[in-house]
Amino acid sequence: MVGFLFISCSKEDLSDDIIIGKWQPFEMYDNDTQVDLPTCISYMFTEYKNDQTFYSGFISTDLPDECKSIDFSIGWTWKNLGNNQYAMKLGQERPEIYVINKRDQNLFIENLAENKIIVYKPI
Repeated sequence: MVGFLFISCSKEDLSDDIIIGKWQPFEMYDNDTQVDLPTCISYMFTEYKNDQTFYSGFISTDLPDECKSIDFSIGWTWKNLGNNQYAMKLGQERPEIYVINKRDQNLFIENLAENKIIVYKPI
């Protein structure tokens, strides 16, 4: 009896990564103190995709004037480094490292360099 073994090599399945999805910021903490979100951030969303890319945009077109000139860059990528650490970068730039945790349905994204946390809800 002759048997054949087929081995499939594919990229790591990222579909269950905690950041996959479309998120809207709704809370911000600076040095563990809750502060107001900057005006334009409260109108934005970020979507993390399975292919390790992400992009941001506005939730609606009804924006304050100071937000209308914001231009969103394309070409952002993310990588799960383990231990809740994620590298985020634009093109070939040096990545920034964030600590990301999920509590209930919300993402807590901590910018270690600035000691700030932004909390996102799924949309």
